[in-house]
Amino acid sequence: MTYAVKEMFYTLQGEGAQAGRAAVFCRFAGCNLWSGREQD
Repeated sequence: MTYAVKEMFYTLQGEGAQAGRAAVFCRFAGCNLWSGREQD
């Protein structure tokens, strides 16, 4: 099985019990969730 990755980015977790912890997020091509950025 393969997946098309649109972007990956490193950031700090911003909410919940893990707030402030390092995290890597992977966004897949065809994702229907809007990130709030205009170029999406």
